[in-house]
Amino acid sequence: MTSSARNSETISATLAITLLFLIAAMISQPVHAQTLTVLHNFNGFPDGRMPEAGLTLDGAGNLYGTTTYGGDPDCDNGAGCGTVFSLKHETSGWILGVLQTFTGTNGLYPLGRVVFGPDGALYGTVAAGGPPPAFGLIFRLSLPPTICRSVSCPWTETQLYDFQNLSDGAQPESEVLFDQTGSFYGTAEGGAGHGVVYKMTRSGSGWIYGVIYYFTGPPDGQGPIAGLTFDQAGNLYGTTWSGGAQNYGSVYELTPSDGSWQEPVLHSFPSAGFVSPYAGVTLDQAGNLYGGTAANGGANRETVYELSPASGRFSTLNMIGNSVLADLSIDSAGNLYGTFSSDTFGECGEVFELSPQSGNWIYTTIHSFQGSDGCQPASTVLMDANGNLFGTTTKGGTYNDGVVWEITP
Repeated sequence: MTSSARNSETISATLAITLLFLIAAMISQPVHAQTLTVLHNFNGFPDGRMPEAGLTLDGAGNLYGTTTYGGDPDCDNGAGCGTVFSLKHETSGWILGVLQTFTGTNGLYPLGRVVFGPDGALYGTVAAGGPPPAFGLIFRLSLPPTICRSVSCPWTETQLYDFQNLSDGAQPESEVLFDQTGSFYGTAEGGAGHGVVYKMTRSGSGWIYGVIYYFTGPPDGQGPIAGLTFDQAGNLYGTTWSGGAQNYGSVYELTPSDGSWQEPVLHSFPSAGFVSPYAGVTLDQAGNLYGGTAANGGANRETVYELSPASGRFSTLNMIGNSVLADLSIDSAGNLYGTFSSDTFGECGEVFELSPQSGNWIYTTIHSFQGSDGCQPASTVLMDANGNLFGTTTKGGTYNDGVVWEITP
């Protein structure tokens, strides 16, 4: 089953030389004077273990997330099949509540974030389980119908769609993305073909599932794991970890046209890079896309990149040499934030910032994990209105089952 180790169109010689010059010109900056606090140490049961996905923030400052394993000790031969949790900030600290425990028939292994829909409910996916044939499902979690005064108050799960491992897809690993009409979109990695992008449309009190794009493999994409992002014109952008011209992954765009969606491949990662984009892309105000790649063959060329859909220009911002497994975050000043995961020679990964300065990008380490405070982060960095950063690690902490962390200025 999938785990936390889910595990470039050739660049011209002129562009390659230019990129090497830019990289050589970059200066690594000293660590910010910031403080990391562990908000919760997962211990497996009943709270969960291995939180791979990032977090969601509500208006009251509470956090919501998922763990891939743990929860029910009777599921998956004692490994547990995952949870949805909340963290509420009380006077005595952060209090964790378990909103959902996955046991098999209601799903297994949530790998993406849960997000709030316009109705105030949480929406998400699980990569496996559900009713037979048990290839994952899309779920909705709503508040309990009656007031619950316990620390852990289970929310009510509604299974919105069960994947059949046919042309509809299978193994949805991404979070979902809502549009302005209340419909939402996502990706499924498998199925009878090479993965799909789907749309869920509200119909009365229910939902209608439809595939808006079928991947066909090389030179198209294959295996969409990451989620999607919209631009202001309503176009969708995403990545596939495989496929593309060289079969090392792609960045794609989906454009609505006369009731269907057209897919131009914006970039295919070359075999010489030995990289795959497990992370999705992040859009800035100018329409540029940013993302990261993960190890695929041990070439230590994992990078953070920029792609301009308007010009097709692809640029490497930083050769990190460790796997970037989650989407980057961007602030109003255009600074990028992310995490990389590593357990090489005892390293546990970092939270980093990339800042645009005079045509270059300056890399800054915000925090290096030591193990006791977390290890192998695979989550997006969440930023609140006060400049605090939040995220998870898949391992480390008191019980080596992962943590939720906060970094304050």
